[in-house]
Amino acid sequence: MATSRARRQPPPRVNAALPTRRSPASQRVSLVYREARRATGELFVTSGLGGLYGELTQDSMGAVLAAIDRHAPLRGRRFLDVGSGLGLPVLHAASLGARAAGIELCASRHMLAVAALARTSSALNGGGARFWHGAAENLAWDADVVYVRRFACPKGQK
Repeated sequence: MATSRARRQPPPRVNAALPTRRSPASQRVSLVYREARRATGELFVTSGLGGLYGELTQDSMGAVLAAIDRHAPLRGRRFLDVGSGLGLPVLHAASLGARAAGIELCASRHMLAVAALARTSSALNGGGARFWHGAAENLAWDADVVYVRRFACPKGQK
């Protein structure tokens, strides 16, 4: 009597065959990151300056902003990024409807953020974005949410 051994099949993956549909908000944010990469070139990913935002991705910043949004909805609120660098958190928050601003001490990074803003303004979803060059302690702007990731300005850059 021959016995047949049934091969065990792995359980089907949940959502494996479900199509993903990108929301308009997700499409706006993707556009912001794509245009910011075009405006800032290789500095967006890495640089000889120590990797400006090498580990900051659309997903990781999205998780940070989602956590903030759960406690203080961003839409219509003032979001300030101190030490805004290339401006990605500002642009991301603005694309979600925040009135976002960044202040950056390093002139070269500030100029790149302004260039990124010029390329992404159409995707900001009614939010607004602006960038200032200077020291944060001199800024007179009320904010509902203040975001500070880190401060770094390479020696000799102003």
